[in-house]
Amino acid sequence: MKQVGLFVGILLCFPLIAAAQTPVPPTPPAPPPAPVPRTVRAVEPVYVDPVVIDEAIRVSQDALERIDVEELKAQAKEAAKSIDVEKIKEEAKAAAKSIDVEAIKAQAKQAAELAKQSMDFDYIKQQAWEASDRAFELKSFAYDFQDRGPEMRMGGSSGAYDSGLSYIQRHQYEQAITRFDQAIAQKGPHSDGALYWKAFAQWKLGKSEDAIATLAELRRSYAQSRYLADARVLEADVKKSPGDANDDEIKLLALAAMQNSDPDRAIPALENFLKGSNSLQLKRRALFLLGQNDRPAAHQILVNYAKGSGNPDLQIEAIRYLSARKQQTTATELQDIYNSTQDIDVRRAVLDGFANSGNKPALVKVAGDQSVDLRRIALNSLGNANLLTPQELMGFYQKEDNKDLRMSIVRSLGSMQALDQLAQVIKTEKDPAVRQQAIRSLGNIKADRTGQTLVDLYGSDQDRESRRAVLSALSNQNNAEALVAIARKETNGEMKLEIVRKIADLAPRNKAAMDFLMEQIK
Repeated sequence: MKQVGLFVGILLCFPLIAAAQTPVPPTPPAPPPAPVPRTVRAVEPVYVDPVVIDEAIRVSQDALERIDVEELKAQAKEAAKSIDVEKIKEEAKAAAKSIDVEAIKAQAKQAAELAKQSMDFDYIKQQAWEASDRAFELKSFAYDFQDRGPEMRMGGSSGAYDSGLSYIQRHQYEQAITRFDQAIAQKGPHSDGALYWKAFAQWKLGKSEDAIATLAELRRSYAQSRYLADARVLEADVKKSPGDANDDEIKLLALAAMQNSDPDRAIPALENFLKGSNSLQLKRRALFLLGQNDRPAAHQILVNYAKGSGNPDLQIEAIRYLSARKQQTTATELQDIYNSTQDIDVRRAVLDGFANSGNKPALVKVAGDQSVDLRRIALNSLGNANLLTPQELMGFYQKEDNKDLRMSIVRSLGSMQALDQLAQVIKTEKDPAVRQQAIRSLGNIKADRTGQTLVDLYGSDQDRESRRAVLSALSNQNNAEALVAIARKETNGEMKLEIVRKIADLAPRNKAAMDFLMEQIK
């Protein structure tokens, strides 16, 4: 193998040696590159069928298995015999003497200066902000899909509201209004926010009268809405002048520059920007700047927003910035935020903060809560932060009466490869679905530890779904030997066909599986 590596390395040297033998002419200054187009196209999500992905992976793996590595080695060895290594070394030494290192350094320095002069730093910063906004959107969507996936897939109020905010970010205000109307009609938890941002979109389109009417509907239908403070500011701006998105961008660029030069002076200016009638995208950027400011005054503004005193759409993000400030944010502050609300999304953000800071006692306390959703979030946070041992997680399993949560705990035990705990679940669990999940989870553990256990389970358990769970676990282990052993004893034609299908999937990369299939042909 070392000879092959030497051969490949020597081949790669030839172009470099040839180039080195020729004196390097001075490179004329390159003209500045053309300006980068500033149009940022929105990327629509594309759905890819997981079955298609799995099939592509399997085909790729099969192709790799067909590569004859030994033949490639032999060819490389033969080719290497004809190479005069000593001659190449001498030529390389001679070529190296002709290289003008100082000239190369001078050219590199000149190229770096030209590149620096041509960089549009404001554009780069703009792109970074937009990437940050998109990342936040995706993370928020992942959280929402985890908790409200069925609702979002069916076009629920949360999905319509989030879609409307996304359209506002892309300055597609007509489409945003359509989505907000859907959220308003469904009278869900985001209906008041949809009215506020609908009015904002109408203002940006120059429809001042419509915007004022929408804000009046917000006051009339949701007299206790947390959007009313922002609505008063927006209404004043609507009556004063038409909306100008570019003006907002200019203000924020000025604030960013002020933060760099005078952080204390920037704090009240950023707070006023957050209270103004600006898009959610720009308010998020202002909040981000506050999150980078280590002054106590900036920290207090984040705490206020985290407790819900400002725009509700900024509350969760404020909590995340607070959680990241581990040296300043105390466990008491996070606990106060948690206790101040019943909103499941806000509490989840606080629990993430507990996990980030390793606050195990706070998470364990919530894991014993009456709310199933909060128990699930707390357990996930404990697991993701690796704060629980298998024994502790098993303790939660034994106390849990919710089937879905028990399934989730069993999957976590599988990820932890907690063999003893999974075996206990298989022996004692009364719910067939939870027990079958525990059997499938054995497939996450190496075959030499669980293969025989799974084979024994197949022989002793007559429940067909439990037997299928065993087959799934063995297939996940690529344990063709165990599947073959089961197939030889299986007398039920339907079950034997399922086993043979799994063996056939393993055959391209497993000799035992292929030998068994050849037996069936003979």
